Formats: sequence, structure tokens, C-alpha cells
Amino acid sequence: MKWISYFSPNKNSQYSKIVELTISNLRTSQDLQNEASRIFLNRSAALHPP
Repeated sequence: MKWISYFSPNKNSQYSKIVELTISNLRTSQDLQNEASRIFLNRSAALHPP
């Protein structure tokens, strides 16, 4: 997470931490959505074979 410092030129570590947590939450939520989609697609494929 080196690029996190770009968000806080004033080097406010608390702000950096908030941004880092937010980005990490966004990434996690995206990963969960991707995982859910993958499971759903796999299940659909199993129920409806080509």
C-alpha cells in the first residue's frame, strides 16, 4: 500500500489510516461480490448443463 501516501500530502497518519481502511474495505467487498458471482455462475452452469 505504498501509494496510500499520495492521499495525504500533509502526512496525517490518521487520515492515511482511514483511507487505507476504506480502500481495503472496498477491495474486500469487491472480492466478495466476485466470489458470489462465481458461485452463482457455477451453480447455474451445474443446473443448466450446455
